[in-house]
Amino acid sequence: MPCGKAYASCALIDAAVDRGRPLELSPVDGVVYVAFIDASGGVGADAYTICIGHKEGDSLVMDVVRGTSGKFNPQAVTKEYAALCKDYRITR
Repeated sequence: MPCGKAYASCALIDAAVDRGRPLELSPVDGVVYVAFIDASGGVGADAYTICIGHKEGDSLVMDVVRGTSGKFNPQAVTKEYAALCKDYRITR
């Protein structure tokens, strides 16, 4: 979905992106992380995605955003994403 028709405007999304940081941030001791997953069955154009983030003051930081699309094994991706959550001390 193009950002012009999405929940947030293109300008708002662009202003929130820190282009000077790495694509993924490593876990930091003492930071509490949460994850959001949008599962997919592994067929068609839908992607199985995960976002791991944390809060810094009034800001939300997306530390990791990954997606798996195309034909794939959903159980294998679930295992991969569960291991990633474990790296960020996410247990539920």
